[in-house]
Amino acid sequence: PAAIEQFRFADSGQTIHDLALSRRQANRDAEAQTLFELAFGVKPNVLTADQLVQIYVEAGQGERAVKVWQQLANSMNSEEIDHWLALAEVAALRQDWAQTGAALEQALKMTDDPYPIYLRLGRARMKQSDWMGAIDAYKQAAELQPSSSSEPYSYAGLASAKLGRYSDAMAWFDRGVVSTPRDPWPYI
Repeated sequence: PAAIEQFRFADSGQTIHDLALSRRQANRDAEAQTLFELAFGVKPNVLTADQLVQIYVEAGQGERAVKVWQQLANSMNSEEIDHWLALAEVAALRQDWAQTGAALEQALKMTDDPYPIYLRLGRARMKQSDWMGAIDAYKQAAELQPSSSSEPYSYAGLASAKLGRYSDAMAWFDRGVVSTPRDPWPYI
């Protein structure tokens, strides 16, 4: 209550969000949850939604997590990328991978930074056992940021192996090692 009173004149949820982060880092999750809920109520946004959802998921409150993303999506119009990213989160929490992929494909049409969306699309395709779709998504990610992470190479390799294309799988794994020699992922 005192913290809420301190920020009653704030014109956005950002200051409250920052206070909630400090509570979260101090392992004061009940206070952090209350503050994130307040910040989200003042100004719904992806960063606050993500933090709030993490708390809900850790507490086994998956349906509350879905509602946060759904509320965020509903607060935006379909011409905003965050609308589609929020819908992708709703679908992923419900393990509806086809809807996750469809929302991510819409987000790809609007973004200036497609790399993380291609990674998420690749994961959604893997969950659907759409191995070619996963390879395509991971190939796009690898072409955009060839030295960023071995993740797209490793998962494209796994998808290739699922298709029985073992030489392609080895080629993907090798590219991951060569492109990202300091990333431990290909060795795990």
